[in-house]
Amino acid sequence: MTSPNSGLICSGGLISIPLTASMPSTFTWIAAANASVTGESTTVQTTATLSNTLTNLTSLPQIVVYTVTPTSAPGGCIGTPQTVNVTVNPAPIVTAETNLIFCAGAAVPLNSFVSTPAGATFNWTNTNTAIGLAASGAGSVLHLQPQMAQEPQLLVFLL
Repeated sequence: MTSPNSGLICSGGLISIPLTASMPSTFTWIAAANASVTGESTTVQTTATLSNTLTNLTSLPQIVVYTVTPTSAPGGCIGTPQTVNVTVNPAPIVTAETNLIFCAGAAVPLNSFVSTPAGATFNWTNTNTAIGLAASGAGSVLHLQPQMAQEPQLLVFLL
């Protein structure tokens, strides 16, 4: 076989590896069950593309191991099985922030969003630009000075 022997996707993503060989061939492939991943084909498949939508159920990278067996066409000679390891990275989960209340004119401190696993990047939107914060941004919410208002203002961040 001349196909790649590894792949990398994010949880919920589609792995799609076209199966190739140095001569005309058909292929069978099957995944070993991984209790921490859903979506792997644990019954024999006969397509020329290894294709599954895989979901990682944990906060750590998981590996799904596939065995691909080529068969020459014509001739029907069974080739050497190849292992294909697909790493499924976990989807980040945002650590929920507590509700905060600030008086008009008071400084709001820098907010650093946190995720599991660590290292995620964040895009956010603001539902109330009247308080002096942009409608959207990336990364942490910068220090701001809320605008003066006669009535309480509600701000909801969507990540």
